Amino acid sequence: IPPYPIKTEEARKLLPKTISYKKACKQVAHALTFIQALYVGNEVVLTSACKDYLHEPYRKKLIKEYDSIHDYCIQRGFPMWISGSGSTMLALSLKKENIDNLMDFIQMNYPHIECRTIAVSKKGAYVEYE
Repeated sequence: IPPYPIKTEEARKLLPKTISYKKACKQVAHALTFIQALYVGNEVVLTSACKDYLHEPYRKKLIKEYDSIHDYCIQRGFPMWISGSGSTMLALSLKKENIDNLMDFIQMNYPHIECRTIAVSKKGAYVEYE
């Protein structure tokens, strides 16, 4: 989580008004593949399904640390993407070691970025009352 916000309105202005049919088809295929890869726990397929054609090529310009962190994750075989309009980024791995090493990389190279680990719920959506 970089220490600077990105306003959704600002991020939207960077998006093209149209995209090619080919890119739209790829994005839909990736979205469907993403869901299946999460369901079966296939990190290799998940990483390729996280290739974005609609938002990240344009919005990443607003996050100066994006390329370095994204390259780090992709080179090690796990996905990373921008959460919402940014500046928060999200990485996902089935291997705790990958996330621990990523956090070390970020703390060493970008000490101003806050890192948090979260666990993915295996129950699906639910409401918890206190």
